[in-house]
Amino acid sequence: NLFRIETGRFEFTPEPLDCARTVAEVLEEMSFAFPRFDSRVEVRVHCPSHRDGGGCTTLGSRHLFRSALMNLITNAIEASSKDRQVEVSITSGHGCDIAIRNAGVIPMQIRDRFFGKYVTFGKNGGTGLGAYSARRMIEVQGGSVEADVSDEQGTTTIRIHLPEASVPRPARPE
Repeated sequence: NLFRIETGRFEFTPEPLDCARTVAEVLEEMSFAFPRFDSRVEVRVHCPSHRDGGGCTTLGSRHLFRSALMNLITNAIEASSKDRQVEVSITSGHGCDIAIRNAGVIPMQIRDRFFGKYVTFGKNGGTGLGAYSARRMIEVQGGSVEADVSDEQGTTTIRIHLPEASVPRPARPE
């Protein structure tokens, strides 16, 4: 899919997407696939209750959204200080907004190009494709992703926005 996105050949076929449910599924999958994270960092999720009318549904690609979340949450956990929390907050309004906040800041050396291809710093075995591919997968769905770093608080927050009704956006070659 990433290759097709990069070359402009990806065909986006939107489907109803429950963002809160998808986040929960990704975290459950990660707890089984990456047990090393369980003892290192606690992941907390804050999301509106469906009972209170706070559901967070949009149109998107479940597969692409899951992949992007997996990459960004993995990055947040790996970048967090030991025994700290990663917070995932989900809000709805005009679409779905997901904020992934972790203790630790994006290194200054890569901060301005964090979502670039092959950008990595101090990570053994890192390819520099996780944040890049997540950005491309979110953008092809009509969404956006950005990083907000607070040096004062020592935190990084990755903000994902998927619009209320994603309009297919042609993938542009990079």
